[in-house]
Amino acid sequence: MIYPGEGPNLLPPSEPMTSPFTRPTPNTTDSSSTLTPNGPPRANPRTGALARRKSTRPGSSALPRLELHTSRPVFEKNRCTVTLTHGDPDRAIEEAGPKKRRRRYLVASDLSDESLYAIQWAIGTVLREGDECFIVSVMETDTKRESPSPSSLCGFGNLTPLCLAVDTDDVSKQAKITNQRERQAAALALARQTTALLERTRLNVRIYCQAIHAKVPRHMLIDMIDYLEPTLVLVGSRGLTKLKGMLLGSTSNYLVQKSSSPVMVTRRPLRVSRTVHRKVSSLDRVARVTLAEAAIEKESHAQAVDDPEEHQEGSEIKAEVKELQMPKDGEVLSRTQTRE
Repeated sequence: MIYPGEGPNLLPPSEPMTSPFTRPTPNTTDSSSTLTPNGPPRANPRTGALARRKSTRPGSSALPRLELHTSRPVFEKNRCTVTLTHGDPDRAIEEAGPKKRRRRYLVASDLSDESLYAIQWAIGTVLREGDECFIVSVMETDTKRESPSPSSLCGFGNLTPLCLAVDTDDVSKQAKITNQRERQAAALALARQTTALLERTRLNVRIYCQAIHAKVPRHMLIDMIDYLEPTLVLVGSRGLTKLKGMLLGSTSNYLVQKSSSPVMVTRRPLRVSRTVHRKVSSLDRVARVTLAEAAIEKESHAQAVDDPEEHQEGSEIKAEVKELQMPKDGEVLSRTQTRE
């Protein structure tokens, strides 16, 4: 349910606390129903599971979904627009009264995860009944790409002015078709993201998904902000530090400094670290020793833990040296006889 002046509730409605204590109404269904009137539910003969009771509360049925109208892609100069109309925003403005003012928002997107979170924040938190939102993806025009030379198309040697004119027309036409396809693909991608989010709400809003080609995208965004005069501009954050953002010249930092409208930089919530930390009980512990024993210890336990293979080799060498130093039985007897 949406109250005036509040945003949409994206979570499923919670059951009231009094529902378990309501008196069940007599069931007038036929004998094939899995529920008995004023009695426990019957078990499913196939699965053996108990069937759930149907709620008898008034208004418990799901509300009908609002109609979503999607326009065909409209192609303009260096621009492609897809309009999404969810419900009836004009009627919502009229019913709200003369004091209700339609607000306009602008979301800058580059089809990344951070930009998707900015769109989610705009639709789920910022938008209200009857508002408009422009979701814009400005792509840089690939001017550095070398177009095929006329000599490669018409052959080397004598080139006529007619041949040059035909070749330049073909090259420009192919470039226009390629850019138009890129704009259409970007606009449809924005429309799909927006549609998936709008279907979860009951907002009467109108959203314009635009894909634009420009030489400098950040300058185009500033021009759009000055022309549309939105209430708020939303842009995603790449999660960089302030120093990195200034060195790399991020778009969000540029909009914050140059925009004539307020700018909201949305940041994705921090993810839970999946690093497995060892418990204290699983750590290798050493038995306590006296100070005298610790003083004559030749090798620390830390070295044995850090490099167990080297520690094992060292212990084997020490054992061999000890065996060589120990006198044999014959040598012991000869030494005792000489002493006597």
